[in-house]
Amino acid sequence: MGYQIQTIRTSIKLWGVFFLIFLFNLSAYSSKPPKWFVNLQRVKLLETKRAEVEKIFGNPKTTYDFDGNSTGLVIEYEIGVGRVSAVYSYGKCVKGSNYGYNVEKDVVTEIEISLNKEVRISSLGLDLSEFYRNEVSDVIGLFTYSNSDGSKRFTGSTTKINDFSLHPTEKQEEISCRNLNK
Repeated sequence: MGYQIQTIRTSIKLWGVFFLIFLFNLSAYSSKPPKWFVNLQRVKLLETKRAEVEKIFGNPKTTYDFDGNSTGLVIEYEIGVGRVSAVYSYGKCVKGSNYGYNVEKDVVTEIEISLNKEVRISSLGLDLSEFYRNEVSDVIGLFTYSNSDGSKRFTGSTTKINDFSLHPTEKQEEISCRNLNK
């Protein structure tokens, strides 16, 4: 009888240890930002070239060329969780044009990820105190979030997001064609 009680106690202790290991692994897994978010942070606006973006997100699925009458060439990439839209420069500023940035051709000027399914804001590891939240007036419960320099933006509820985008900072706007042609 004593041997059986000791065996039961040992089993309970082992299950307790396994349970603690499970909880530790679960918390470690849930604290990692999603792969798409980590990849997005690898893109540096007005520096990263198209070839580097394609190494990160794969081959493009759709291309929109607006004949130089916009900020750049728009290319979309399908990823497992949604779609990435990147805007690439047509090249250095042309006199008289207010579109684009004074960077080499095929440099990322904006990038956005539109998600197929909402994800928890908490999974991104963002400090929401760095973001302004504005309610979208015609959609109940929908908000836009923007950091102080406007370079990071996302849309969603108070707990989940549907998209995330990167835009040039106010400092980077100094090399926009609009500002250089003043």
